[in-house]
Amino acid sequence: MKRSICLHILFLLCSSGLLAQSFTASVNKNNIAVGDVFQVSFTVENGNMSGFQPPDFSDFNLRGGPNQSTNMQLINGQMSRSVSYSYYLQATKEGTFTIGPATANISGKKMESNSLSVTVGKSAGNNQGGQKQAQEKSIQQQISENVFLRVIVSDNDVYQGEQITVAYKLYASTNINIHNTSIKQLPSNNGFWAQEIALPDNNSFEREVYQGVQYNSVTVKKYALFPQRTGDLEIDPMEMETHVRVRTQSQRRGFFDDFFGSYKDIPYEFQSSKIKINVKPLPKGKPSSFSGLSGTFNMDVSLDKTETETDDPITMKIKISGKGNLRMLDAPKPQLPRDFEVFDPKTKEQISTSSNIISGYKQYDYLLIPRRPGTFKIPPMRFSYFDTKKEDYVELSSKEYEVTVSGEASAFTGGNVANVSKEEVELLGQDIRYIKSNTDLQEKGAFYITSIPFGVLFAAPFLLFVVLLRIKKREDELAGNIGLLKRKRAGKEAAKRLSKAKKLLNESGAERDFYKAVSESLWGYLSDRLNIPAAELSREKAEPKLEQNGVADADRKEIFEVLDKCEMALFAPTSAGDKEAVYTRAANIIEKIGNVLKT
Repeated sequence: MKRSICLHILFLLCSSGLLAQSFTASVNKNNIAVGDVFQVSFTVENGNMSGFQPPDFSDFNLRGGPNQSTNMQLINGQMSRSVSYSYYLQATKEGTFTIGPATANISGKKMESNSLSVTVGKSAGNNQGGQKQAQEKSIQQQISENVFLRVIVSDNDVYQGEQITVAYKLYASTNINIHNTSIKQLPSNNGFWAQEIALPDNNSFEREVYQGVQYNSVTVKKYALFPQRTGDLEIDPMEMETHVRVRTQSQRRGFFDDFFGSYKDIPYEFQSSKIKINVKPLPKGKPSSFSGLSGTFNMDVSLDKTETETDDPITMKIKISGKGNLRMLDAPKPQLPRDFEVFDPKTKEQISTSSNIISGYKQYDYLLIPRRPGTFKIPPMRFSYFDTKKEDYVELSSKEYEVTVSGEASAFTGGNVANVSKEEVELLGQDIRYIKSNTDLQEKGAFYITSIPFGVLFAAPFLLFVVLLRIKKREDELAGNIGLLKRKRAGKEAAKRLSKAKKLLNESGAERDFYKAVSESLWGYLSDRLNIPAAELSREKAEPKLEQNGVADADRKEIFEVLDKCEMALFAPTSAGDKEAVYTRAANIIEKIGNVLKT
């Protein structure tokens, strides 16, 4: 046991030695009023601290501390460790004050932290008439300084079609309590083709120092955006809402400090700022094979064989891979000899958002059927794109293929075969035959048109048409049965999924599974009811269909609000009452929509 502990300590010491060490000071806010309490933290990263000496706090009242906390993380096989000492200070007078550096021995070396500057303003007015209004204004102002949504863009000066990554990040001061956090309005992303980037399953709050202040932060949404037009485009703000737990004024010594007294929850709505993106037009000189895509790509073209017989199919594979908006890529059209019949391609794709970049491949498998023998050349395929790094067009070209076809000419040309050959024209002379002398003549006055065989042959095409029409109608009904069956059983399937959520309702530690089950129930219901494949289902596709089918604005808003709450439940703690409310709202909205979408 002792040996294990020693090895563990040795591992931590080695890890801290390999990673960069730092000794920093931070405050949870640097603009406060007289009487407010704020937090000062001194943090050592990847080092062993001893002999810690805090700075002089004589300009403030010391209300609490030091409080020690330790944080350890294992990232990409490397362990990081941080130790923090925190103090709670109360401002006593107006002015700008400097908190000097703290000192400590870090892994045997004496180090100093940075200094801090704190500005203290006037306290709220003493007159009772305007005191309450001033207090409420002060509360909202202080909440806005401690809870905010930041939008982070990878680049704001790009070419048309070039990807930018946009992340919406929620920040909350480390000494406040927020709950019931949800997305109120998603950005519309007008002028952009948007692809949401999935966040990791273990996405949660983590400590971050931003502009000298320590926060708990978490990414709530991330998108890959591709501008579709040039000029100055705006990224719309995302709107969120939360509840902030604060001390009531009669008991409050500091705004967010944890002392004795009563609390209340204050609702707070906030949004990110608008971001302008300058979209430059693509330069002139586009190649004729330009695909419209920007990024970096490769092309691979292959035939499964170059020697075959007539009517024996050849598979031609065209694979485009790389980084860029591959979902906007149209199927390339190969130039083939007229003696080949070509069918619509079978498409395969694998597109991911790893490392926040849209990348992957699209493959088009064409079926080619040669109808005549001979030796044919298939010209090179050409594909071009705009390389955003080189700021120039790049054209890719495959090699030329030569295909040898043996056998006899096909009887079926499919309308895609060249004109008949000279040898076929000479065969026309064989159609002339001499007149037979022993022909059986029909009796005068007898008409074949009135005979039974003629009547049967005459009616056969019409009867065949009716039969084929009935077969086609039956096939259409069978093809539609899957969608019809899904629509009819949508309510029952949603109830099954909700029953799973109900079982998780009162289980401790099953919050993520509960909200995931509710979300899957609502999305699954929309997929079945609106006949939209689950892989293609999104809010942008579902909402117009709901509106077309007569679902009221309030009901459409309700279902997406519940879905947003399920998403946000992954980022902020919730209570059992919140889960009960989400479950009830989900069950009610499914029933409401089911009454409207009757089939």
